[in-house]
Amino acid sequence: MDLDRRARVRLIGAAAGAALLAPLGVWARPGTEGAAGGPRLVPTDLRGRDPAAAPAARRVYALLAGLENDARRGRPSRTVIGQHVELQNERYNARYGDYRGTKQPGYYYRKAHDITGRLPGFVELDLGPGYGQPGWAVGEARSYSAAWPSCRRSWGYVEDAVDLAVGVWAGLPRAADGSYRPSGTHRECASGAEVALPHNGAARRAWSASPSTSPTRAAPSRASRRRCTATPPAPRTPAGSAG
Repeated sequence: MDLDRRARVRLIGAAAGAALLAPLGVWARPGTEGAAGGPRLVPTDLRGRDPAAAPAARRVYALLAGLENDARRGRPSRTVIGQHVELQNERYNARYGDYRGTKQPGYYYRKAHDITGRLPGFVELDLGPGYGQPGWAVGEARSYSAAWPSCRRSWGYVEDAVDLAVGVWAGLPRAADGSYRPSGTHRECASGAEVALPHNGAARRAWSASPSTSPTRAAPSRASRRRCTATPPAPRTPAGSAG
């Protein structure tokens, strides 16, 4: 093979390699600025936060960051993006989040709307014992928890999580429909603090709930065998089935 032919082969190979790598470069670009006057984009390369990130983790992160950037640009998508709400941290952990101090429950559910103009398509919540509290109790007793010790500090978030889930499902604020707190606002008995859930224009959305470990923060692991191992004071649902 003469020198000119070898040079052409190398040039073709280099061009093909550049074409294959170009999409990866688009996914992994580190910039966070969009077009002039456009939305601020999130970084798509996980190595900016974790230089030792595995290739698989980088691909997943780039995919999710790309979906987020498309949403910020207003591009149509068939992907439904939801949110995991750490409501217990919003209420009780002053070091959690984008500023120091506790937040109203659902603060980051609303924050998604503030950033993108849209509410999450679905919400996942932790349901479990009180924040750092062992045993069983509730913030304020309801028909389904009347037998439990009530008005306990750091347990109010359990009811707030249920109320947020119902608000996402049925809309908030909503007309009095027999459900708890259709206005989304109440004063907690344990702390006296006013609790206000974010409104969603009474629009319905899907939601899912994820049980937490028991006890939440004292369990050595989140293994299923350690989850909800203690019998609650009222181990039956309102419908009468075993709880």
